[in-house]
Amino acid sequence: MTTTLDLQLEDIRVVTDDVWTSFLATYGPLEWSPVTLEEASPTDELVQASVAIHGDWTGTVTLEMAPATAETAARTMLHLDAVEEVDVTDALGELVNMIGGNIKSLLPSGSTLGLPIVIRAPLCTAGASTIEHYRVELTWAGTPIRIRVWSTAR
Repeated sequence: MTTTLDLQLEDIRVVTDDVWTSFLATYGPLEWSPVTLEEASPTDELVQASVAIHGDWTGTVTLEMAPATAETAARTMLHLDAVEEVDVTDALGELVNMIGGNIKSLLPSGSTLGLPIVIRAPLCTAGASTIEHYRVELTWAGTPIRIRVWSTAR
């Protein structure tokens, strides 16, 4: 296995745009943003959805946003007036699963997608054992969202 990744940042943007347009465009457009989550909420809790990709390249795709944004996404995706925590988990898990699945399709054949995991946690940064390959900052519904692609350092 290798930690090299043959993708372009534009690939991640196109994948994210396609998923967002399919499920969340009715609430508002997705915009590429210079505002980062750190600037918007440096100490706040985030909802982080992640999905692992295994194969010639092994890594993780994460989708991160503030809890209020995650709740708006869940209400929009599920066409509900109010959502429970399980709805937020389901919606963000499905979003990261679709984004990760589309990224996986750009990798060499034989890659597999793990199950999505959704947690609420403080703002996180890459640790010593991880490599952040790509970071896409965007804005939806006036709030920042981040997509990141990571691998384990070897």
